Amino acid sequence: MIFNELVSLTRPSALSEMLCTYPSKEDIDSWEKLGNRGWSHEDLAPYYKKFATFTEPSKKIAEFYQIDHKVIDKDLHDGNGPVRTAFTNSKQAGGNAWVKTFDELDLRMTVDPQSGHGNGGYRSVLFPISDTF
Repeated sequence: MIFNELVSLTRPSALSEMLCTYPSKEDIDSWEKLGNRGWSHEDLAPYYKKFATFTEPSKKIAEFYQIDHKVIDKDLHDGNGPVRTAFTNSKQAGGNAWVKTFDELDLRMTVDPQSGHGNGGYRSVLFPISDTF
């Protein structure tokens, strides 16, 4: 906690956001296969939904980062949890270059990563540390 405050005082933008990614179904199901009952993707999926409140990106940001609103499954993101998740509202230089690269390789994300079946380049959601997000 002290470290976070110190860094925030010296470099305010250093801790303005953190990446929020969701594991693949295959990775999570491996835990259960190793004998950890209750650790399947199906068992944990309600908690992924429950922990966060998701804010959809604006049309402008969605276009810049090539976020397809058809890929965002609103049923997976309709939680009302304590952690606020969203796509960044800033256009970062090179921030969408890797998504374009995956597109050119015909590896575009076609399903919501939170479903556990995502594969391809995708701009991940973030959760802000402060309201300067």
